[in-house]
Amino acid sequence: PDVISLHKELNNLKEKKIDNVLLEASSHGLHQGRLDGVDFKGGIFTNFSQDHMDYHKSMKKYLGAKLILFKKLLKKNNFLITDKSIPEFKKLKNIAQKRKLKIKLINSLEKNYDFTNFKLIGNFQKKNLMMAIMVCETLGLNKKKISNCLHKLKSVKGRLELIKEFPDRTKVFVDFAHTPDAINTAIKS
Repeated sequence: PDVISLHKELNNLKEKKIDNVLLEASSHGLHQGRLDGVDFKGGIFTNFSQDHMDYHKSMKKYLGAKLILFKKLLKKNNFLITDKSIPEFKKLKNIAQKRKLKIKLINSLEKNYDFTNFKLIGNFQKKNLMMAIMVCETLGLNKKKISNCLHKLKSVKGRLELIKEFPDRTKVFVDFAHTPDAINTAIKS
């Protein structure tokens, strides 16, 4: 939504005693200033791959738009959740040091949670889940409560969605991947 509508909705939620909201900070919204003035506690940087070239025109401009959250909107001592294995980590680390953001790495979660009964398919879904868990932990949610909810998770429709399994264990999936990186990730998964 536009910046005024977004702030009206956040105000409505605050009046209902809702103090924490998770929202996607899209590159379009960041570039257009639609998230300006939002009191962020932190931000997540999942990955960066070719997308939205119709809007941003170059990978450099696209990355610049995604980094607005970290370079301009997050305040000192806010948190930045990411994965140290992504190519952009060094750039994120430099931004965090310069802006005094607290980096939280998902790489440490493997030993704290049991992902053996993980119903989601593909490493990218597990990675996204670990980032969500890190947000929950950062906001003070109990690790045991978080663990107890993991088995309830279901895959998002159209994201490596298992639609058929044959007796010979052949599986058929639907995935709405549309970028080269997303298609490659879906095939690897």
